[in-house]
Amino acid sequence: LEKTRELISEMTGGELCLSVGMINGLCHEFSGKSREEQDRLFKALLDAPVMNADGTTVRVNGKIARFLSAAIRMPPCILQGKARDMRE
Repeated sequence: LEKTRELISEMTGGELCLSVGMINGLCHEFSGKSREEQDRLFKALLDAPVMNADGTTVRVNGKIARFLSAAIRMPPCILQGKARDMRE
């Protein structure tokens, strides 16, 4: 989140300086308000005849985390998230 904060600040020439807490809150708010769309896209992924997927292991704050990316061609859809729950 700190890098996101820095990016927004740099892109706006320092005019917009959000706190990490505000960015985190906005992410949670957007996630809640877009639940219907997320469910629709998740269903499209599961119903697609072909799905491209990739899993990777990364270190986040010193801990191992597994992430999964999945994509389909029609409708164009990419979903990324923690391997245990793609909606996180």
